[in-house]
Amino acid sequence: MLYGIWTNKRAITRFCQTASLAAAAAVGLCGCGVVGEVQKLINQSNAVYEYNNSVDLLNNQRFKEALPMLERAVKLDPDSGMIRRAMGLSLIGVGRFADGLNQLKIARRKDPSDRSVFLTMANAYEKMGEFKKAIENYQAYKDGAPTEFTNDMAETVKQLRKQQNILEQIARASGGLPDSNYYAFATFESGVARWPIRSAPYRVYIEKPKSNQVRGYRTECDALVMRAFDAWSKASEGKIKFKEVSDAKRAEIRCWFVDNPKALNSPIEAGETLTMISIGQGLSSAKVKILTVDKHKNQPEGDSTILAVALHEVGHAIGLAGHSPNAHDIMYFSDVATGDNPALSSRDVATVKMLYASEKAYMPPKGSKLEKEASRIHDYNEHIKIYNEGISALNAKRYEDAIAKAQEYLSIVPTDARAKELIELSYDGLADQQIDKGNFNGASALLKQALAVESTGSHKRTRAYTKHKYDALMQKISAAGGN
Repeated sequence: MLYGIWTNKRAITRFCQTASLAAAAAVGLCGCGVVGEVQKLINQSNAVYEYNNSVDLLNNQRFKEALPMLERAVKLDPDSGMIRRAMGLSLIGVGRFADGLNQLKIARRKDPSDRSVFLTMANAYEKMGEFKKAIENYQAYKDGAPTEFTNDMAETVKQLRKQQNILEQIARASGGLPDSNYYAFATFESGVARWPIRSAPYRVYIEKPKSNQVRGYRTECDALVMRAFDAWSKASEGKIKFKEVSDAKRAEIRCWFVDNPKALNSPIEAGETLTMISIGQGLSSAKVKILTVDKHKNQPEGDSTILAVALHEVGHAIGLAGHSPNAHDIMYFSDVATGDNPALSSRDVATVKMLYASEKAYMPPKGSKLEKEASRIHDYNEHIKIYNEGISALNAKRYEDAIAKAQEYLSIVPTDARAKELIELSYDGLADQQIDKGNFNGASALLKQALAVESTGSHKRTRAYTKHKYDALMQKISAAGGN
């Protein structure tokens, strides 16, 4: 919500009309009631002055600087709803959400006609994690100003409903979130997916736009992104490491800067991350986009905002697929808190430590379709492992071991043609060993066993080879007089 200069015409006019009365009162010619009225008008004018000085600071989110001015303005004119609302916004901006909300409630009482207070109250409740009340205030604003209810506001309400639903499900499942971390919240929908821990750092490629190609980009942005990767690496206690590389093809993680909000899927986001998961192996790649232009003001973002967005998106890239319901955390689901020096909170650090303390690189949500699919793929991979062990035994001419592995595999997947072909090839190999020893009868018995294996038609060449070998061997035996 942008703020404008407030000219209190009524206060200034009345001040001019009563200036002579104030002078008279000073020499005792007027009652103290008039003096009090004049002083009130003077205070109101001074309050307007303080408020107007804070406007540019509020519009540029320099809340810490605006706060002292608004505190003075409130003391001078405690009945101004406009000043109370600005004070509330400033307090929220510096992280004093409950204090800010109290000021907004006063503003609502002082000026019931100012429906924009609902928006600021919604923002306060949102940051306090009271999503139901935030939705109620957005709805109250929409009811009073439906034409001013933007797509961004509608998207925010949609996300609030989603976050509230997650909170309720976690509460039913485990009694709620702990104060120290948001691990359950961040992994609730997508499950646990992390990068496999290794000694070598993961490679990060940052696309460097050409001059004037991306508005708001400057070379300092690259360092801010790598600063975000370093912060998360330190938070993980070095279990994941990163280094910047100049070859995009060698990188597991690629980063881009964009100046068009339409390049992102969500209209309320300032960045976007897409990760790829290999079932059983965890994260395998990530693509990160960072917006360099403020989508509301259409102005280049400052370093603090670029860093805050980078910290948030890198959090997604390392496996925190979900968000935090706490506005003090860098992984908060809505507006990224910037401030003078954005950094990971203690809850961010505790959550990533929990993520990388996990033994499995990928664990889908319990009871989900992903869990069933992951279980199926896991079982399939275990079965294939048995089959591959059989192939290795065949290649090493350990034919009896190969037959045992193929039969173990068939006990799990009885119709698999590959395992049946493996058994046939293994009997062929055993027959060759007997032929080399001159034991033709033993070899023929083994080839009979090979031919007794059910042929599915998918290994016709193997069956034709076995049959040809058996027929040739029988002719040889017959020509030798059955010996």
